[in-house]
Amino acid sequence: MTAPLTYKHRPKPFGQEAIFVLGADRMKVRHGRRKAEFVYRDVAMLRLTYAPTNIASDGYRGKLITRTGRSVGFTNLSWRSMAGMERHHDAYRAFVAALAEQVAHANPDATFSAGLAPWRFRTMCGLAGATGAALAGAALFALYQRLQPSAAWPAGLASLLAGMAGFTLVYLVYWMRRYLGRNRPASFQPGAIPERVLPKANA
Repeated sequence: MTAPLTYKHRPKPFGQEAIFVLGADRMKVRHGRRKAEFVYRDVAMLRLTYAPTNIASDGYRGKLITRTGRSVGFTNLSWRSMAGMERHHDAYRAFVAALAEQVAHANPDATFSAGLAPWRFRTMCGLAGATGAALAGAALFALYQRLQPSAAWPAGLASLLAGMAGFTLVYLVYWMRRYLGRNRPASFQPGAIPERVLPKANA
């Protein structure tokens, strides 16, 4: 008899480990003293996203939602300290693949989504565009002040502000292109999870 697949990660730096066990008809979750069960046939959606953190650009997250609104999340990262993380790339990939197959077998009507919800994706795109335009405008205005002989701003201050706004704009474009590119909304089949919402397999 095959042992149930178990996945573990620590969602907070000093919190307790969360343990997920995939049984025949349900997933059991234990987080410290808290315990919960999620019956596969009651699952409405499994969503997988690219979820970088402040100290890890290779973060990914899954979220299981039932028809009654209960939910549970899990990531490929485990906090070990305030500045240290352990990565579970292969274990996470195996876990979400097995979970998706179990849910699809028990409930053919379940939804499998990759990336952000459409409304959230559109909101992020709008905010990114507005922020980018503001930064570009600030950089151009500061540069204009720098080039004007009679400008009220000191040349050094104008150059500093133009450089800061320009650097922030470049970083924003790089980060949002990566984040939104991997999190564009899409549905997927359990046996074909998009690689953009999965960590790279360890060599």
